[in-house]
Amino acid sequence: MIQVMIAAAHADGTLDEAEEKAILDRLCGVELDGEEKMFLLDELHQPKSVEELTTGIENSSTAKAMYMLAVAAIEVDTEAERAWLDGLGEQLGLSSEVRRFIEEQG
Repeated sequence: MIQVMIAAAHADGTLDEAEEKAILDRLCGVELDGEEKMFLLDELHQPKSVEELTTGIENSSTAKAMYMLAVAAIEVDTEAERAWLDGLGEQLGLSSEVRRFIEEQG
């Protein structure tokens, strides 16, 4: 799930300081050991593709949760971000109505 937030933040080709801070802020309450922290920091700069993120996701609840996390991680203000989010939703098998509902609630 962390990987989808990271990939969403990279959707426009860059991870800016505000996006990085938003991801790290969401993880502040999570207890991580040193190895997990290093993994997270490495992942921040090596985003997964939509295909990598969605491979094997067949549960609709998991798909919706992934999409919600992606929506929460970014402010869709570029065409690249919109295209990435649309691609994620399609790969997860979410209808446009469900995606719109999640985005309106986010």
